[in-house]
Amino acid sequence: MNFDNPSWDSLIRVLPAIKQQISTVEVFPGVSLAFLTEVRATMGRFLAPGAFMWMGKCSYNGAEIDLYKHKDRRSYLNVTADGKFYTYVAEGDGSYKEVAIIDAVGRFLK
Repeated sequence: MNFDNPSWDSLIRVLPAIKQQISTVEVFPGVSLAFLTEVRATMGRFLAPGAFMWMGKCSYNGAEIDLYKHKDRRSYLNVTADGKFYTYVAEGDGSYKEVAIIDAVGRFLK
């Protein structure tokens, strides 16, 4: 795990795609419509790079994953430089699993 030299490139690269998902997907499982409506209304501020903290970078199965934590939500976006999304799997050895963007955004919003 690397905690030196914060990297913002991965986050900045995927934010437009995340905004597109939030704008167009009608329902995310486990996310209330009221909260989703609030996020859509404040998306510029809610998804600004300054709303995130870079928590470090880890390697998993050859992927270099940047870990970003939202300052208000306290939830993570785990992203590689080439725009792939990962989720942390606590069971077993504490590994990461590649997920589709819609799943990553849904988990982030929960």
